[in-house]
Amino acid sequence: MAWRSRARKDGGRRPARRRRAGRRFFACPFLAVLGKSVQKWFQNRKKLHMLEWVKVMLHETGYRRAPAIEYAHRWAYSRNPAYANFDRMGGDCTNFASQCLFAGCGVMNETKTFGWYYHSLASRAPGWTSVVYLHQFLTTNKSVGPYARECTLDEVVPGDIVQLGDESGNFYHSPFVVAVNADGILVAAHTYDTDMRPLSSYIYGQVRFLHIEGCRSW
Repeated sequence: MAWRSRARKDGGRRPARRRRAGRRFFACPFLAVLGKSVQKWFQNRKKLHMLEWVKVMLHETGYRRAPAIEYAHRWAYSRNPAYANFDRMGGDCTNFASQCLFAGCGVMNETKTFGWYYHSLASRAPGWTSVVYLHQFLTTNKSVGPYARECTLDEVVPGDIVQLGDESGNFYHSPFVVAVNADGILVAAHTYDTDMRPLSSYIYGQVRFLHIEGCRSW
């Protein structure tokens, strides 16, 4: 028996569904704020776990002061061909200080812009060659590479860094400390090449001392 379709009395159109009374949803400001708070909480938890993971991965490698000081003596009056010479590009003092630090640390921080690394003249971080940015990197670094804190004159030891500035607070020179004895602090530096020079022989308006506390690696 063949199937027969029955014609609908309404002309083949289905009647529109009636909405049930009372089924309306209204936006609740409290729920919206609560949702954002929960989302922010999860984001913060994720960041916290990432920071904990980074701390676990990082380990102290130590800052070897003797090799850093030996490097300073070796290159105080010459230039290591592995690095560009910045004498005619604002000064080579901080570049030299960074080289000394690297000789004692052996780890660079490859973070773009705010890190501390040198691969070539075109591939380097501002912190490697700039007085201001080297200070910023060393005193705020929580990741790989060397890190430091500002200290007093009495806390300075060989292997630390001195930064000299003018009366207005513009710091412009980064001598590297190679000895501390009865004559005071003795430094090595580039731009005005020197070695075992007494810090007291410089003329400056302000001075700050950076004590290298250590070095980290992955």
